[in-house]
Amino acid sequence: MTCTCLLHRICESAEQADTVRLAILQRPYELRQRDDHGDLPVHCCARNSVAGVEAMQMLLAHVPEGLSLRDTDGGTPLHRAAADNGNVAVLKALIRGAPAMLQTTDSTGALPAHAAGRNHTAASYDVMRTVCSPSAAVKCDVSGRLPLHSAALYAGDAGACIAALEVSPAAVRMQDVEGFLPLHACAYNRTNAAASIARALLEAWPQALQQPDRLGRWPLHVAAQNGASSMLLEVLITACPAALYKKDRCGHLPMPTAELLQACDLSAQKIVGDEAGPAGGAFLPIHNAAQNKFGDV
Repeated sequence: MTCTCLLHRICESAEQADTVRLAILQRPYELRQRDDHGDLPVHCCARNSVAGVEAMQMLLAHVPEGLSLRDTDGGTPLHRAAADNGNVAVLKALIRGAPAMLQTTDSTGALPAHAAGRNHTAASYDVMRTVCSPSAAVKCDVSGRLPLHSAALYAGDAGACIAALEVSPAAVRMQDVEGFLPLHACAYNRTNAAASIARALLEAWPQALQQPDRLGRWPLHVAAQNGASSMLLEVLITACPAALYKKDRCGHLPMPTAELLQACDLSAQKIVGDEAGPAGGAFLPIHNAAQNKFGDV
């Protein structure tokens, strides 16, 4: 995101807190000025993982109400930090300054824990564990999505999903307003992490593979119909070959079986051996419910 004022840009990208201090002295009139997204400098600083806590404290000394101020999407600095910052110390400083922000929703009903599902830093697991309390883990946004749905849909690695599952294992069974489980949501994830996210979700609840959304679609239907990666398709097919032959409420298969197998470079013999065909519907041993490391949910 590009900030339109110099102070905003410095707060977002500065590598030293002294740079932010100098910018505040030179441009104090921009402390309460919003950019095109409605962000104040404190929102921009919340994304900065380098200048960190000291720079944030400088800004709050001048704008003490900054922790509760919202951008045009209703997001607080904690929302912005959860989505974009890999420095957990910054998040903890924001929480210490305004603990109530952990339960504050933006205009879509999303908590900072939902925002953490979008975090693509190497610290995504720690970020989610920092902002996702047991109550936040089961809080729905306006689309009925939990933080686990958000992580399945947007995350760049499996860390945020694993963290959300650890906080609330039952979340893996929750559906949004479209009837989507987190595994259905994962079918829309366009990052290279989609397959590893699906594996984490399946470890928690392998039966998700055979759960329909409101249109009667299993996760493989959604993945095949939305151009999911071959790696994700392979995970879903090899874990539950029966999904290849499952029709939704409109009588549609996920895709012609031969096309799906070709997309994954799989053969029917490889995935189900001598059981190829509609009868070969058992889960593969790797997804036996007894191997669920998240316990009984």
